[in-house]
Amino acid sequence: MPFVTSRAQTSAGTPLETIERKDVGIKLKLTPQVNESDFIKLKIFQEISNVKETPLQGASDLITTKRSAQTTIVARDSQTVAIGGLIKDNEYDTASKVPCLGDIPLLGMLFRYTEKKKEKTNLLIFLTPRIIRDAEGMEIITREKRENMKSFIRENLADGEDKEEEMKKEESRAN
Repeated sequence: MPFVTSRAQTSAGTPLETIERKDVGIKLKLTPQVNESDFIKLKIFQEISNVKETPLQGASDLITTKRSAQTTIVARDSQTVAIGGLIKDNEYDTASKVPCLGDIPLLGMLFRYTEKKKEKTNLLIFLTPRIIRDAEGMEIITREKRENMKSFIRENLADGEDKEEEMKKEESRAN
């Protein structure tokens, strides 16, 4: 997302803005550690940043919100682990009215409409750590992921030639 970091004017009066781009979205950092008995210790850092939908009064630029969580898990090789924790509750108030008529005391309630919405978001992450011991193990996992990708494309893209062309493109990218 672009954020204005400074504003100035040239001697000719032309306005100049310096813009800095910042990442907004989901960040996931994993630090794996494998022990002798094929257990994997994962240090997990997750962060969600969003642009605030309704800017504050007097704010001249976008405002972001940031939530993060950090945890450590221990899992066996190829064991799937579910991680949750970043929960967000949003409440939205939407008001609409007929111009002028909605401003009349008491009678204006007939010409106004207010709606309240509640939204709950919960980030769940499913991880399946695998220990890859050699090139052959890497090849097996790569083949498996390519097959998953092909079946996903078959199931989710439009029918016909578009599907075949997309599969060929994905296959050539994977190679």
